[in-house]
Amino acid sequence: MGVFFLGLDRFKGVNDSYGHAQGDNVLRETAQRLRTAIDNGSVARSGGDDFLIAVPAESRDRVLRLGQDILAAMNRAFIVRDNGLHLGASIGLAFFPDDGREAESLMHRAELAMYGAKEKGGNSITAYTQSMGDTAARRMALETELYMAVDDESLTVHYQPKINISACDVAGCEALLRWQTNDGKWVPPPFFIPVAEDNGLVIRIDMYVLRSVCRQIHVWQDEGIAAVQSLSTCRLTIFFRKILLTM
Repeated sequence: MGVFFLGLDRFKGVNDSYGHAQGDNVLRETAQRLRTAIDNGSVARSGGDDFLIAVPAESRDRVLRLGQDILAAMNRAFIVRDNGLHLGASIGLAFFPDDGREAESLMHRAELAMYGAKEKGGNSITAYTQSMGDTAARRMALETELYMAVDDESLTVHYQPKINISACDVAGCEALLRWQTNDGKWVPPPFFIPVAEDNGLVIRIDMYVLRSVCRQIHVWQDEGIAAVQSLSTCRLTIFFRKILLTM
């Protein structure tokens, strides 16, 4: 048996732009398209804009071809208030019994595969692999440790000078967020910033960086360091969202 876990890619925009009633219509249309796309199997909505499809699997290739048919059905425009909206879908696929022998494990692994499809940019189908489970476990551990790092303010801000070549002088500096874990390892920003954005920690990190930078500028100004005399909090607020994404 093959189990698909399908999530609409841009469904939130429908609710935000047209209201939940129109969003419900899109969900009904999605369910109808899924019923039409499969000859033999079951369709269920698991919550939000997520759907589960279970189909008999004579072969993996046939199930994958069915997945492509489902994806094509989702790529047709949805008509919302006379507007044609192209949403697309991310689809994860797990197989019984290779990827799990219980319903819960099959659904979970199909969902992991769906997130893998979303990470590739969406509007695609991805089959589950063991590495996805390992990646999810590492991400959960990273998220737990990041919560602790934010709580105890163990994240640090480093400063990289900006040089005025014509004057041969320091014209300012760029603030760079860094995280060193308790075991001494440095975690690159491209690894932990997406985690913070997904779980809502990024706002707390933003404010921590802004406070840290403002305090450091105050110290430098008290010490009479000319390079930072012209920096203002107003300029920092424009800047500090970019700080977190700097390598």
